[in-house]
Amino acid sequence: MKWGNSMGKLMGRNSKILFGGTTELPQSNSVSISYDWDFTEARVFQDDGTNGPWKDQIPGFKSWKIDITVYYDDADDRALKTMVTNNAIPVVVYENRTTNTRYWYGSAFFTLSEDINTNDIISIKMSGQGTGPLTRVPLPVYP
Repeated sequence: MKWGNSMGKLMGRNSKILFGGTTELPQSNSVSISYDWDFTEARVFQDDGTNGPWKDQIPGFKSWKIDITVYYDDADDRALKTMVTNNAIPVVVYENRTTNTRYWYGSAFFTLSEDINTNDIISIKMSGQGTGPLTRVPLPVYP
């Protein structure tokens, strides 16, 4: 991974989302992945001097979410059909479809909302709550 001004920049237009593990999600145009920690706060008696008091934060459980937006397509509504399940759905996100060795993957439970208005294209927002780990392949190597 490059840092600073030499970092390569990618446009998101060449991304790819596999939904259900192997099928490319049609008409997808936006994806956002967030990764979070629960922290437990630890406080101890400390001197109020110039360097105190401070709280310690202890990392606990991790969680992740994914939001995907697709355009509605009468001819291909797999996104809607897949939602009618009580199972976690595997998802794979490639930032660049030509580099199939770098991606995120995990399983999530999804909800959806559909946006229909007279000023824009009908879109579906799929919001997923991750269950289990969100994995990055390959793991980043830091200097």
